Amino acid sequence: MLTDELLIYVFDGQSHLLAPPMATWLASSRRFTAFVTTFRDKIRKKLRATQDQESLLDLRLELETAYLLLQERPLSLVYEPEQSGQVRCPDFAVTFTTSLTFMVEVTRLRADPNSTLAEAQERTLATPAPNTILTIPLIGERLADTICSKLGQLLPQRSHVLLVGVELDIAGAKYVFGTIDGTVVAAILTPTLGAYVTRRYTDRKYHKPVKNEEKKD
Repeated sequence: MLTDELLIYVFDGQSHLLAPPMATWLASSRRFTAFVTTFRDKIRKKLRATQDQESLLDLRLELETAYLLLQERPLSLVYEPEQSGQVRCPDFAVTFTTSLTFMVEVTRLRADPNSTLAEAQERTLATPAPNTILTIPLIGERLADTICSKLGQLLPQRSHVLLVGVELDIAGAKYVFGTIDGTVVAAILTPTLGAYVTRRYTDRKYHKPVKNEEKKD
């Protein structure tokens, strides 16, 4: 299938915000073209179902990630590999040569409509008073929530990579990633992850009752 025919098919011959970047990626990569050809029905379905701006940016990041991964010739991709039991899986199964397969999940740290960058910076690293605990950074809280929301998609006995897209200008990126070090991230993730795991083990909605279970004396 030619590039133009492929674009017409996945976008239903209509103008679309993702059509220009897709055309650029297809024109510059035969491997990405082969990927889109293989999964054209799945991509077309997702494009039809995606309407709002944030969801479009999510899908763009997914497709751009596939494009960038396929620049490495030893890598091959399967888009949203199906698993038994209708379990939601990571976005990509990535195979390195033929010996190693790992999963890649792509997500975005969406813009907070209730906070400006200046407000986020002000709250990111507040100077603690003596004998007080450092205020948890706003961006760190959202990052922790984003990571924990993806834990349910991780597959057992598989290696996983979680790619989190962050939309910041250069100054904002330098500020955020220059100030939040590993210690701060660990301090944020530990209680959030602990609360998530506790909820998974205590909330009934995560547990299906066992049928015909014999009563013990």
